[in-house]
Amino acid sequence: MRLRAISLTDELARLKKRALDLLSRREHSTFELYNKLKRHCDDESLINPLLTELKSQGLLSDHRFADSVRRKVSGKLQGPLRLKRDLSVAKVSADFCSNDEHVDWLSLAVAALEKKFKLHDLTDPKCQAKALRFLAGRGFTQDIAYNALKRLRQQ
Repeated sequence: MRLRAISLTDELARLKKRALDLLSRREHSTFELYNKLKRHCDDESLINPLLTELKSQGLLSDHRFADSVRRKVSGKLQGPLRLKRDLSVAKVSADFCSNDEHVDWLSLAVAALEKKFKLHDLTDPKCQAKALRFLAGRGFTQDIAYNALKRLRQQ
């Protein structure tokens, strides 16, 4: 029985070390970290208390994870639908993304169009359709895509 207690303590310490190692590289959602730790653990009942401890210490936060995903998505000139998809894959509510209202999605869409279509004639209907498909593929809503195209044609 004592050997079992020592091995559980060792496994918990090993799991905590792995969790801290993963969190030191980038933010993780609770779901992501659980799945990564599950691959390296014989006793899954140790994972949930560890995650609770990491949350109480402020080392694991779904809010910080959502903000880091928002920064990554906007930095790659991608839209709000892409942000929602990335958060849903990580099992994080889009409500956690607190600074979402500060992102100017229209400006990001215009910048993406300028970067991709700087040498194209955006008055051509085929080119316009291609630009709208491009923005849809990058996660922009239809309204944002149409407004970005309109703004770019006015320039």
